[in-house]
Amino acid sequence: DDADSDMINSWSRAWEAAGWRTQILTLEDAKKHPQFDYFNKTLHELPFDKTFQEYDILCFHRWLAMVEVGGGWMSDYDVYPLNPLRGKVLPFGGKLTAYENIPRGAVPSLVSGSSSEWNRMANTLIHNTITHRSNKNFWSDFFALIDIYQDNPKSYNIVDGVLPGKRVLTGTKWGKKECQMTEKKIAVHFSHDSIVMGVSREGETALDRPRIAEKFVEMWSDRCMNAPVFAKNLIMAKH
Repeated sequence: DDADSDMINSWSRAWEAAGWRTQILTLEDAKKHPQFDYFNKTLHELPFDKTFQEYDILCFHRWLAMVEVGGGWMSDYDVYPLNPLRGKVLPFGGKLTAYENIPRGAVPSLVSGSSSEWNRMANTLIHNTITHRSNKNFWSDFFALIDIYQDNPKSYNIVDGVLPGKRVLTGTKWGKKECQMTEKKIAVHFSHDSIVMGVSREGETALDRPRIAEKFVEMWSDRCMNAPVFAKNLIMAKH
């Protein structure tokens, strides 16, 4: 719809301005994967309730799409760049790495990895989901990613590199103290929850995320020191 199109266009402009070459993943990319039919059939046959919808299935397919485009970096369309990342090679030798750290694992809002690593994790996610089919409630690639990490913390790397949007939408004028929270952060995630839980202007809703995100990045660029983050210096989060 128009809101999604606005978000995608805004996201693309932000990352291109930060020096990245963006590519919008589509279902056609995922369909090129030799296991697409198996994934699609399996996911559609899961006995979860009505909260498990086509959107949730597409979230699994994005992992297959990343395999087919040759691996690299994947960003949700509501993740906006902060400090520029420097380095021509993927961090940690291409091992799958998630950058939005949470207490039990990671949010797959910004992820990097080689094509083979994306393929490995895609299969790990679908197998994990199959084991939870008896829940008959809801499961997602996000839930599976957390569950996989809890079972084996070496299954993928986690770096504390993405700030939740609610932490930056403070409603206060930014100064040195506020800028400090963005040090060594690669991006900020303006999720739906960020708009609900953060401080926004009167009348603003999740439909205004493109404008909210753009205004924040513009303000941040003006008031905070833009310090490059070098891929070789990234440090894994401790759990």
